[in-house]
Amino acid sequence: MLNVVCVKWGSWCRPHGPRYVNNLYRGVTRNLETEHRFVCFTDDPAGLDPGIEVRALPGNLSGWWWENLYAGQRREFLRPLIAAPYRLLRSRDVGRGLDEERSRTWRPVDLRGWYNKLFLFKPGVLQGPTAFFDLDTVITGPLDDVLQVDADLRVLRDFYRPRDYGSGMMCFRPEAMGDVWHDFVRKGCPIERRGDQAFIQRIKPDAEFFQDRHPGHIVSYKLNCMKRGVPEYARIVCFHGVPRPHEVEDPTILRAFDGMASFRPVPPSGLLRTT
Repeated sequence: MLNVVCVKWGSWCRPHGPRYVNNLYRGVTRNLETEHRFVCFTDDPAGLDPGIEVRALPGNLSGWWWENLYAGQRREFLRPLIAAPYRLLRSRDVGRGLDEERSRTWRPVDLRGWYNKLFLFKPGVLQGPTAFFDLDTVITGPLDDVLQVDADLRVLRDFYRPRDYGSGMMCFRPEAMGDVWHDFVRKGCPIERRGDQAFIQRIKPDAEFFQDRHPGHIVSYKLNCMKRGVPEYARIVCFHGVPRPHEVEDPTILRAFDGMASFRPVPPSGLLRTT
């Protein structure tokens, strides 16, 4: 069975967060015939559709010590000293789902924002082929062939930097991705300028790209839709930054965002218009 997963953490797009999860669930359900389950990893399940399987994200460290002293420290040689209180007190910090990691490293293990996606790669969290979507992804057409998991990792080609990864949509085999999680923990949860996708690319530099396999079917709202509308054969519209889907007036986007669009015709790849 295919896992289709998303992550909702913190105050993202509040108060619209549950709406985004529910709409993505409806969009996937209407456009995916492959047997699957829809899973949301979250720290707050309030307002989610009962058909969504809810999984907890690890609890996060909090407070001035983490935010101001450790997380903000760029001098690596000082981090072991700053972490000393954590090493003494972490035995009390139970129930966060990271007990194994705490036993292996002195470094505080903490996930914020984008980096919660990396928890999906922790061995044992998921079994079987998995597809991931960012919450601000709008489904406008059939997904079955797009979500075939026949490679260890397939990601978006960054819409602005074609050589770089975009992690807003991924298909992966969980058993092949454990080294991403272990390396992230071992290195102390580093903060990358381009976020989790930069870290994934460093560890897994040979991923396939969705756009190479399905040219024109996966588009950027900003680059491909904002001025001329959604291309006729686009099946997935990716939002990155602002505007968010609920802020646009395009009727095709709004209908799809509410999970009402399904099974647009799919032409041969050579007939696609993306600009």
